[in-house]
Amino acid sequence: MNSPKVSVIVPVHNAEKYLEQCLSSILGQTLEDIEVICVNDNSTDGSAEVLERFAVDDGRLRVLQSPGLGAGGARNIGLASAQGEYLSFLDADDFFEPDMLESAVAKAEEDQSDIVVYGSWLYDASRQANRQAKWKLQTEGLPEGQPFAPAEVSDRIFNIFGNEAWNKLFRRSRIREKSLTFQEISRANDLYFTCAALIQSRSISVIDRAFVHYRVATVTSLQSTKDQDPTSFLKATEALHDYLESNGLLAQYQEGFINHLLDCICWNVDSVHTQESITLIKDDVLATIEPKYQL
Repeated sequence: MNSPKVSVIVPVHNAEKYLEQCLSSILGQTLEDIEVICVNDNSTDGSAEVLERFAVDDGRLRVLQSPGLGAGGARNIGLASAQGEYLSFLDADDFFEPDMLESAVAKAEEDQSDIVVYGSWLYDASRQANRQAKWKLQTEGLPEGQPFAPAEVSDRIFNIFGNEAWNKLFRRSRIREKSLTFQEISRANDLYFTCAALIQSRSISVIDRAFVHYRVATVTSLQSTKDQDPTSFLKATEALHDYLESNGLLAQYQEGFINHLLDCICWNVDSVHTQESITLIKDDVLATIEPKYQL
């Protein structure tokens, strides 16, 4: 049997309320040559029943099990099982525009790119309204031509694209060649994977169109649980620094790394909800991050 064009990997944990919209947006893609790998990460709501119903109705979807490893560990289970030429990642409470995969694959094949980056919406669940997330794709920082090498934007590569996996299409052979996986941490588990993939890509292309609806203001999203582990993002940035150093890439991407680290600190301080969380971040930065990186 031929391998599918795209493997879409979806970690699922207690996402019953939004899962049907998510899966329908994937299975309804104009590009039909896909496999959908849903990894049920120890859900205790009705997510398993929703997954089973969709798997029965559409043979392109299969369900794997994770024993509560978190989104990063669940993505790794899906990654190990994926057979597609390209990889796409989606959270179980988000959803795609119908022609997203077709457009991204066409761009990847036209440019022979290892990564295609596209825009996204923030979908406010409480208001049921979109607003464009311009900071997830900062087109004003891009080179004039496409595709381009990551070294052409080395000082800003992590900031202009964001460190999320869900607004990017990845060539699976390159991910496997570089042995890239997700961190198994409570939050920011895709920062290391995404940033390492960006700098290890041979070429990157961009589609300046919002294709992904990233749901905010929900109780189930990782975005809403930052105060449970507010310094998790610092573990992710340290892992990225160690990767750059061990692969001889630190000198080339040092400025980009520091820019992204500062951006992450500001973003996380701004988005937590308690003074205790702010104090924890401040203490960690002053005790470890500031002296290590000479901020």
